[in-house]
Amino acid sequence: MDTYIEVDDEMFALLESYAGTETTDDRVVEFAGESLSVLDYTGLFYIEVPPLNDSTLNSWDGIDYWLDELGGFFSGDILPADLPEDFDPYDDNSVSPSVVFGSTENFKKAVFEKLGERIKEGNAGVAFVTVTNGGRKLD
Repeated sequence: MDTYIEVDDEMFALLESYAGTETTDDRVVEFAGESLSVLDYTGLFYIEVPPLNDSTLNSWDGIDYWLDELGGFFSGDILPADLPEDFDPYDDNSVSPSVVFGSTENFKKAVFEKLGERIKEGNAGVAFVTVTNGGRKLD
């Protein structure tokens, strides 16, 4: 895949000024959107994991809030296969996540297994494009 985009001096200087930082500059955001057609994936992934403590496993709402922060999961995505088919975490009489998973480590294992499945389903992860201007390059 061709990951090179030639830009003019002004755009190169603008992109270079934001290199290594975040920006909401409309010109940079628009350029990033236009670059989606030529990006390539590095094989690396960046996942920002929210803080997780034992109290998160006290309620299914706590679990869903944490999963949403992680990246749009919900508790139904990660329920163990050995639960009864009609298990409903939101039933007033259901057991807590701490009982279902046993520990935060078991819970994280279930979450990251599901995350790995989603990554394998398609292109995901850290992508890049190389911006060029004359002989200069900016990844």
